[in-house]
Amino acid sequence: MTGLAVVGMMVAVLALILLGVRMREAYQNYKIDKELGRDSPKEMVAEHVSISLAEKGFSMSEISKPWGIEFKIQESQASKFLETFFENGSLLQGILLHPAGPKILVIEEFRRLSWHVHERKDAYLRVLRGEVNVYVSWSDIEPRPSKAIAGDLIRIPPLLRHRLGSTDGWAILAEISRDIDPDNPSDDSDERRIADDFGRD
Repeated sequence: MTGLAVVGMMVAVLALILLGVRMREAYQNYKIDKELGRDSPKEMVAEHVSISLAEKGFSMSEISKPWGIEFKIQESQASKFLETFFENGSLLQGILLHPAGPKILVIEEFRRLSWHVHERKDAYLRVLRGEVNVYVSWSDIEPRPSKAIAGDLIRIPPLLRHRLGSTDGWAILAEISRDIDPDNPSDDSDERRIADDFGRD
């Protein structure tokens, strides 16, 4: 192996290490792990997450869900949200020129979101805490899940059926998206729910 090849390999390894450090920082800096145990009650988790988000300067609304909690961040803070939770947004800025729908998903252990699909939404999620089962399929038939852990990036393009579930204590994810048609942005009517553990239509 030539000297240049060795140097090139060392540079590539260093780049991977630095990328890994940035990925870890993306969720470690969220500082959500300290006071949460797998048995922490929902009210405590909600308070802890809302305080953490407020300390980072985010304004939000909190929505209780049967699977956990959803924190909707003000739309005007979408770019800041992208910078905070997605490796300074370096990988997504070229794709998400107009980021939308910033939110934090907090999923209780062994609970799952609905099996559903969007037609006008291209979503990206970063796992900030815990382990998550990720179910994806281009058909309505639900497949076996794959696993994502803290630091992993998940993309859900339009028409991809999907659901998420926590497998190890409280799981926390950041979600940002873009509207495929800016003149017809994704909203609640864009969601088609296929199956749900809680009997919701």
